[in-house]
Formats: sequence, structure tokens, C-alpha cells
Amino acid sequence: MRTEVVRMFADGDYVFLHTREMPAAGGEPIVNMELIRAGDPRLGVGRHFVSTPARTRVNQDPTMIGGGREVTDLEATRINKSRVRMFIRDILVSNRFQLFEEYIDPANFYSHNPRIGGDGDAFLELLRQEASCDQPLFYPRAQKIVGQGNFVAAFMHIKFRGAPYAACDLFRLEGGMIVEHWDVAEPLSSYLGG
Repeated sequence: MRTEVVRMFADGDYVFLHTREMPAAGGEPIVNMELIRAGDPRLGVGRHFVSTPARTRVNQDPTMIGGGREVTDLEATRINKSRVRMFIRDILVSNRFQLFEEYIDPANFYSHNPRIGGDGDAFLELLRQEASCDQPLFYPRAQKIVGQGNFVAAFMHIKFRGAPYAACDLFRLEGGMIVEHWDVAEPLSSYLGG
């Protein structure tokens, strides 16, 4: 197995990694988002790890890792973490879609989620569809938000079609607006090792 570190940043004692694992014998690549608490001797306790097979469905980014990689705007870290926290609260948790464009400019946004077309309008449409289905996507709240400069990651437990999942959403911001989005999710039973 070969692992490629795609994005990495630090937030205090935490190190965030966005990686792609390439199986040695071929097969599907796995995209991971991981949060490690530096210096924590209890390896499983201070660590969040979520992975998803990289499967292309609709999106033009077949890798789930394309897009901006450079950490910039270090002075905006606190503001960007706050913006993502508010986006999660207003849009993902409360479904207040009328506020969407306060966080995302649909013309200047790209989501690397393979379930959607990639642009802001497609992302908003997916969120609206998920909110109105019989078993809607449910975000209770973010459990851990970390960031450095223009990158912010949110780790959380969600419900998808009624089943619990571990998830991580990664955002890149410019000028206080979310311009890119990556995400991974896996059934909570897999995440907990059972």
C-alpha cells in the first residue's frame, strides 16, 4: 500500500492529514481524513480517522483529492474556523438554505464530493434533496473543528439514511467564503472497528 499525503496542517496540538492510499495490488484507492493529537501516547484516543473509497459517480474529480493544496492566509485562521462553524450550524444542521450564499458563492465554488456535479448550485441542490427525503441526512453538530489559514476541517457523527456515520468535511476559504469542499464518511460501526 502506498500513501500520498495530499493536504496537511496543524492547529495547536492537532495535525490534520488528507491522504490517498493506493493498494499495492491495484484496486480502489482509499481517501482518508485523519486528525492526530501530537504527543498523545494513547494512539487511538487522540485520533479521528475517516476513510472512503474513491469512486467517481458524477463529479469530474475522480480522485476526491484535486484542488487547492497550499495553506495560506494564516492570519484568517480564527475567522475561517468561525465561518465554517456558522455554515455547519446554519446550513447543515438547521437547513436554513436561504443563507447559503452568505457562506458560498455558487459561481466560485467546487465540491469534490463524487455524488454531485461539483459547483455550488449542485451542492445546494444535494443539500435540499437530502433535507426533504424520508430519512434525511442529519448533522447534529460538529464534534471537532480544526483549521490553519484557508483550510478548516470538521469531524462529526452524522446520520445518513437512518444509519450512523463518522464523517469529515474539509473546506478551503478565500476572503471568508467557502470556495472548495471535500468530504469522507464511513459507517460508524466500521469507524469504531466493529
